[in-house]
Amino acid sequence: MDYPFLLFTFGFVCLSLMFGIFPPQEFWSSGLTLENALSRWLGSEEDSFVMYNIRRVSSTLLFVACLPFLYVFLAEHWYPEVSDAIKAWEYGSALLVSVFIATLSLAIAAGTAMWLSAASPDALGWSNSTTAVLLGKFACHLQLRSWWDVANQIDSEYKEIDKFTSILSGWNARTIVTRSWIIRVGLYRVDFARQDLCQLEVVRADSHSVSLQGDVTGAQFVTIKVHTDVEGVPDFCLRLNSREFDSFRGYVLAPIHVPDGVVLIKSVIEQFVIAFREQVSSNEPLSPEDFPDPPDNCAGCSLVPADVVLRKYCEGSNCVSCRCRPAWCTTCMGLWFAHQQDQQRPESWMRGTAPCPNCRSVFCVRDVCPVGESEWETIPVPDN
Repeated sequence: MDYPFLLFTFGFVCLSLMFGIFPPQEFWSSGLTLENALSRWLGSEEDSFVMYNIRRVSSTLLFVACLPFLYVFLAEHWYPEVSDAIKAWEYGSALLVSVFIATLSLAIAAGTAMWLSAASPDALGWSNSTTAVLLGKFACHLQLRSWWDVANQIDSEYKEIDKFTSILSGWNARTIVTRSWIIRVGLYRVDFARQDLCQLEVVRADSHSVSLQGDVTGAQFVTIKVHTDVEGVPDFCLRLNSREFDSFRGYVLAPIHVPDGVVLIKSVIEQFVIAFREQVSSNEPLSPEDFPDPPDNCAGCSLVPADVVLRKYCEGSNCVSCRCRPAWCTTCMGLWFAHQQDQQRPESWMRGTAPCPNCRSVFCVRDVCPVGESEWETIPVPDN
């Protein structure tokens, strides 16, 4: 009778871990999570970010607290042979202990639910949750009425399109940066830091030979400690892929201190773009007289003017002439070129070819001609 009992226990533990306690990435991708099962009750994170995560964290904690009761209930009612095995266990008080643990866990779960949903005089509910208490400290520091005022501000900024979001596979944690807030969303806790009231420091950068993103050079992860100046608000750490570090740094207001002993490794594509720019700068520049109109902003990033054109100057038989006007900057053209190559053989990228982003004419690195922005200013623009 021990075999079905052990088999049931093993299956229950595995399902509990994968469904609620610490779901793996495969379960997240397929939607087999407690969060997805309670999606109707949780509501929309886009509409109410703070309340959504308060309900999500609370429901996860309650689910974990109820697991012992659920285990005993299923063992007693679904599998009679398991029930007999428990009763015949060599420890005579095993059943009594199991019932006691189940009852205690259910009492803790019920008490926690009532405690979390209890409203304070100046709020509508959930004021005893860890998230509400944390936001209440920010409200006190910012001289606001209650944590709801802080929550409304966070909800409003989260709805904006321009924000940084990173999901780290395997850690079930998200990093979100809005105009005023840095947020870490975990399974059992949500941490907040106001951008003008915190300091950031890189505390560790660990490299791995295998990358889940398919980078042949491996992956490097950066741990960033966020220290807040608000009394009572604990510090927390963010974990990012080093490829996202520059983007993250562009969204935060405070400078990020990187100690001398921490070395951030650039990705293989970033290293290629640097080499690509060096090669293009040594290519034959094209005279701006061929284009009477000044260039538009880059079609890829829309941030800087287009500064390269494609003209066949190499001796390769595969490359053909391209007559497109300048439409891309050097960096975006390098990124386009890199993504057209065999991602498993980065050592051959510089010798490869790629189609023009506009007309699909084949070109190589030697065919990318720079056009200096200052040279366009010397050309008179015809009147319309």
